[in-house]
Amino acid sequence: MATALSILPAQQLAVLSEAYRKAVARKRLKATLAAAVFFAALVVAAVGAEVNLRTFFTYFGNFVSYFDRILTLENGSRVWTDFGEWFWGWKKWLLLLGETVLISYVGTLIGAVFAFALNFFAAENTSPAPWLRFTIRRLLEFARTVPGIVFALIFVIAFGLGPMAGVLAIAIHSTARSASSFRRSWRMPT
Repeated sequence: MATALSILPAQQLAVLSEAYRKAVARKRLKATLAAAVFFAALVVAAVGAEVNLRTFFTYFGNFVSYFDRILTLENGSRVWTDFGEWFWGWKKWLLLLGETVLISYVGTLIGAVFAFALNFFAAENTSPAPWLRFTIRRLLEFARTVPGIVFALIFVIAFGLGPMAGVLAIAIHSTARSASSFRRSWRMPT
């Protein structure tokens, strides 16, 4: 099977070639300008964030040592010497899993108890004073609006890593969530 190519006259080919060259030049100019704007924004952000390249390169070894720590077991041996312990480590993980379940259980239980108690102060017909009802409702709204991870970060700073921070964060967030659920389910039909 034969194919035929049509050859344009030299003038028409020159015009098309020039238009193509200009289009490619415009595209390259746009890409260059976009890269320049990006790097200018990067420099402005680095200055604003007070990035210090000397500090970055001084502590770069910590980044590299992180991978060394990943490949080292708790007993000091390398991962490939006891791959089963590194990959499964079921005794340690089972204890941590149990601790996690207990943290969530205790935090949710405390949250439900506090929610039950605070609902009486937030309800219009059982609150002793309007200012108390207003205050309790705003506190519950605040606790419901703020994500639980924010409370967790605050408590980690206050109490350090451990179950206490998790229990308190879950308890506060559960208090607000449970209180709104209790209030919706206890409304009297009109």
